[in-house]
Amino acid sequence: MTGTSAYEYTVDRLELLDRTQQLLKVKTNEDVPRRVKQLLEELKDKDREIESMSAKLGNMDAKKLLDEKKEVNGVHVVAGIVPERDMDGLRQIADELKQQLTEGIVVLGTSKDGKVNLVTTVSKELIAKGYKAGDIVKQAAAICGGGGGGRPDMAQAGGKRPEKLQEAIEAVPEIVRSIS
Repeated sequence: MTGTSAYEYTVDRLELLDRTQQLLKVKTNEDVPRRVKQLLEELKDKDREIESMSAKLGNMDAKKLLDEKKEVNGVHVVAGIVPERDMDGLRQIADELKQQLTEGIVVLGTSKDGKVNLVTTVSKELIAKGYKAGDIVKQAAAICGGGGGGRPDMAQAGGKRPEKLQEAIEAVPEIVRSIS
């Protein structure tokens, strides 16, 4: 760019920098990068705080679900709905429950943005007895209009009918009963 085009471009960039300065509430344009860096660090700190609080809430959800475990044909079964979690959060809670349960089956579900997520874990001892996470999660997901699968010890699924999530979770004991 040369001439008038270069001049107009420079004026536009300076106006943009001035507006940014005002938005960031700094005294000079030279302070803009420092303030942006400071805000990014604050954002990173807030993200860590959110992760920590989310983990604490997950632990509280896990404890509540563990208190409500059922026994089906001698097998401990924890099945429940966890409030709006992503798949990673759901897996994290399922792993926590699996560790605390030592021997059992965990099926967790959540709905978010009109979709259903399900996670199932099965302890090693129960895998040897014929219980497979993939088989269990497929049957539960089918109720929610979805499907899934995975390894014998851990599987996940999705569904399109969040209104059926409660029904799917309530069906877990019968699904486990049908396997034994």
